[in-house]
Amino acid sequence: MRMQLGYPQATYDFLAITDTLVLIADQDLVGRRSVTNDADVVVKDVDRRLGGLGRRRLFYRDSIGRYDELKHDGRGNFKGFAAGSPEQQKFFARLAAQHDVDVQNPSG
Repeated sequence: MRMQLGYPQATYDFLAITDTLVLIADQDLVGRRSVTNDADVVVKDVDRRLGGLGRRRLFYRDSIGRYDELKHDGRGNFKGFAAGSPEQQKFFARLAAQHDVDVQNPSG
C-alpha cells in the first residue's frame, strides 16, 4: 500500500506486516523526501495507520535497497536508526518477495 504524506514528505509501501515486525520500502520519488530523511514523520504515520506499533520492530528498505531499522518507543516516536546485519539483509529480501502486501487499510 502506498502512503503519501504530502510534499515534501517521504512516500513508501508496506511490504510485510506481522505481529513482530513491519517492513516498508522507500519509493524514492523525485521531489519527495526519503524515509531516512523523514524518519520521524514516517514512524508516526506507520504507528497511526496500524493502530499502534507497540512492540513491533519497524524496518525499511532504503533507496539503494538496504534494509535497516527505524527505532521507536512503541508510541510512534522515532528514536534512531539501527543498521541491518548481513543476515537481516537476506531475510528481509526474502520476506519482501513473499509478503508484498497491497491493502487499503493495513490495520484491518
